[in-house]
Amino acid sequence: MLQLQHLSKSFADTPVFRDVGFSVARGEFVALIGESGVGKSTLLNCIAGLERPDSGTLQLAGQDVLAMNEDSQARMRRAQLGFVFQAFHVLPHL
Repeated sequence: MLQLQHLSKSFADTPVFRDVGFSVARGEFVALIGESGVGKSTLLNCIAGLERPDSGTLQLAGQDVLAMNEDSQARMRRAQLGFVFQAFHVLPHL
């Protein structure tokens, strides 16, 4: 299960999102939709441990993602998490 509580992220003085909280059960599919620039990709990056939120808690399969080091987060992404990146250029052949 994925569980977010009170997750917030800002860049300088500009808030991207504030006090986000939700949970996703194992096997459940979720879509984040919204206009360009509202913070969807930033939220996904925080969930995956690619960016650090300013505050809040984030647990995946009972583990505190924010307490993990980069290697542990990479292993967690490989084993527990999947999403399609908006920026497909991370795949050189595309």
